[in-house]
Amino acid sequence: MKKESSHNSDHHQRKHPEDPAARAWFMIFVLIVCIGIMIYIDFNRRLWNAPPPQPIAGRYWGDPDAQLKITQFLDFQSLDVVRGEQLIYQFFQKHPTGVFLQTRYFPQDEKSLLIAIAVECANQQHKFRIYTAHLFDRYFQWSGLPGAMPVLKTIAGELGIDKDEFKRCMASSDTLSTIMVDKVYGESLFVRSTPSYFLNGKIVVGVDALEKALQDWDEPLTQDE
Repeated sequence: MKKESSHNSDHHQRKHPEDPAARAWFMIFVLIVCIGIMIYIDFNRRLWNAPPPQPIAGRYWGDPDAQLKITQFLDFQSLDVVRGEQLIYQFFQKHPTGVFLQTRYFPQDEKSLLIAIAVECANQQHKFRIYTAHLFDRYFQWSGLPGAMPVLKTIAGELGIDKDEFKRCMASSDTLSTIMVDKVYGESLFVRSTPSYFLNGKIVVGVDALEKALQDWDEPLTQDE
């Protein structure tokens, strides 16, 4: 009788095995899946619903209430940035009241960080647009050089930017913080390369994609003018 009882007990254990390790791995798997889903949802939320740009003193162009709002993340060393600026300028010429543009810094290396700092220092003396215009016009003069500081100082001098204030600004930790705030903000929106643009909150990566997006916006803006 005892043997039969023992046999039934062994059969019951084999039928309903308890494996704590397997259960733990299953819970870990479920947790990883849940985290992955949350990341995917957050990615799409940020990708397609980027917050509207807020005007930054000196670094915007156009009416903040315009129908098309563009925020661009730039590394000034990129040739595509120069092409993108030309496209946007031509688009502004065609739709002067329909577009709002804001620029944010997104340096990729030490040289591009130095250029961004110089641009911001020009901006603090109310010469952002004219300084960047000169910088882009001379792109092929400085882009291949190992250092950009001589060109940056030359442009500043030609534009009447105060030399001492420019030097102080270039060495200021506050200026560096301004640049890095932009970059961290861009990274939070999954900006990974430049130029990247947000058109009414939707990301457009690269100048070719920007050109197509502006073509798509041409007719709606023309109808509203």
